[in-house]
Amino acid sequence: ALVFKRTKNMMDPRQRRSSMSAYSSYQQVVPMTPLLKEAMRRGAPVVVADAHTDSRFDINADTASRFRSLRVMAVPVYSPCGSTVLGAMMVTRGWALGMEPDEAWRDPLLDVFSDEDAAAAMLMAQQ
Repeated sequence: ALVFKRTKNMMDPRQRRSSMSAYSSYQQVVPMTPLLKEAMRRGAPVVVADAHTDSRFDINADTASRFRSLRVMAVPVYSPCGSTVLGAMMVTRGWALGMEPDEAWRDPLLDVFSDEDAAAAMLMAQQ
C-alpha cells in the first residue's frame, strides 16, 4: 500500500482547473494505520517481524486482499527536496491465503527485513 497525506502539490493534475481547486487534493483510499503513522513520525523505516502480533498492523487489509502478511516494513515517503515527509508506503512479505508457508515463514526471527532492505525501500521512496 502506498499512502499519501493530503497536500496541495500531490493533487491529481486532471482536477487542477483553478487555483481554488488546487486545495482539494487527490487521495487514494488506503487506511492510515498506526504503523504507517509511526514511520512518518520517525522519518525512518519501521520493521515488524510478525505483523499479526503487532497492534500497529491493520489485519483488515489482509482480509480484504486474501493475503497473509508476516513481515512488514513501513517506510516514510519524502518530498523531492527531502525535507518533508509526505506519507508512507508499506512493504510486506507473506503468502496468499490457502497456500501453506514453509518453515522460514513460521519463524519470526528468520528472513526478517535487513538493513539493506530498509535502505533500498528508502531509496525507492525518494523517487
